[in-house]
Amino acid sequence: MFYIVWILVAVIGRLVIHIPDVTPLTSLCLLAPTVFSKRNSLLIIFCSLLLSDLCLHFIFHYAVLGSWTLFNYSGWSAVVLLGVLFAKKPTVFRALSFTVYGSLIFWVWSDFGTWCTSTLYAHTINGLMDCYIAALPFLRDAITGSLIWTGVLVYPILRHHIIHQHIPCLRNNVI
Repeated sequence: MFYIVWILVAVIGRLVIHIPDVTPLTSLCLLAPTVFSKRNSLLIIFCSLLLSDLCLHFIFHYAVLGSWTLFNYSGWSAVVLLGVLFAKKPTVFRALSFTVYGSLIFWVWSDFGTWCTSTLYAHTINGLMDCYIAALPFLRDAITGSLIWTGVLVYPILRHHIIHQHIPCLRNNVI
């Protein structure tokens, strides 16, 4: 059941009209390994991305998959793997700092993908720098939105983690 809620929050977060890049995805990717196994975390994020991409296609007629998909999906996977490191010792401070790292990782990788797969920028070092400079407002919004979402999600998730760590009968229960 919790898997479905996680996926729905991710999908709705991508579908609702919002400030560009202010979605719960970074926070959900980062925090998923605190609640689910690494394998299930990756599976949940891939399902969320694919389902939301299909919805975006049917609602707004966006392409479902494209040359950018590899960069987006692998970028979110990298944030999930960062979440595996976070899950080893989850604290509020680490949640906030890992959120910033996760936003930066995804931004660098996905904008590299934009540069690689599009003709918007020259395929030179200067073109890559132009791509990153043009994307700075999206980074600002992504970090701001991710910090807000992490702030909303971190309390119940850390509470869940603490309960499962300190109550012996729940210790090995991974949702």
